[in-house]
Amino acid sequence: MEYFGAALDDALTALEASRVVLAGYSMGGRIALYYAITRQPRLSRLVLESTSAGIADPAERESRVRADEELATYVLAEGVERFVDRWERTPVLAALSRLPATDRARLRELRVGNTAAGLAASLRGMGTGAQLYLGSRLDEIAIPTLVVAGADDAKFSAIAATLAAGVRDSVLAILPNVGHTPHLEAPARWAEVVGGFIKAGQRAG
Repeated sequence: MEYFGAALDDALTALEASRVVLAGYSMGGRIALYYAITRQPRLSRLVLESTSAGIADPAERESRVRADEELATYVLAEGVERFVDRWERTPVLAALSRLPATDRARLRELRVGNTAAGLAASLRGMGTGAQLYLGSRLDEIAIPTLVVAGADDAKFSAIAATLAAGVRDSVLAILPNVGHTPHLEAPARWAEVVGGFIKAGQRAG
């Protein structure tokens, strides 16, 4: 996580970007949350979508590490396509079955374009179990924050409410009739919510 934060620093410096709106989805949301806590002066606003602050309970975190290691071993042994077959059957992604066939095909194309080594490294180094729990540091975030989740994703809707309650200047947006990927399942509504949040900052600035 720290390495990724440093890489993002380098990217923003190369772009000559002083303060930016940082948005992250799922694992990207965990990265964005970490970045906001450790490098807040570089950000003007924060958007967290379908994500968490990690796992608080040490035993549960260790269990997740073991589960992610099993998945890492699986993708290295069985290959990316079989891993993606398994990944796409997870309950958290069930709502994606409602997407148009062309969108589902494009998602699969992107997923199978990963390498087995890359996926295994992601599971081992950036999995929720590998991450330090950040829930106790939410009150360190002092920039406006939008927390988004889909109403059909009960787990992450509940987590989103907890995140929003912990960040002092936050807005919670639970989008109806969508699951874990609001930006794909309801792109117009997602753009309205996120775009409105960003424009509010531009007006304030």
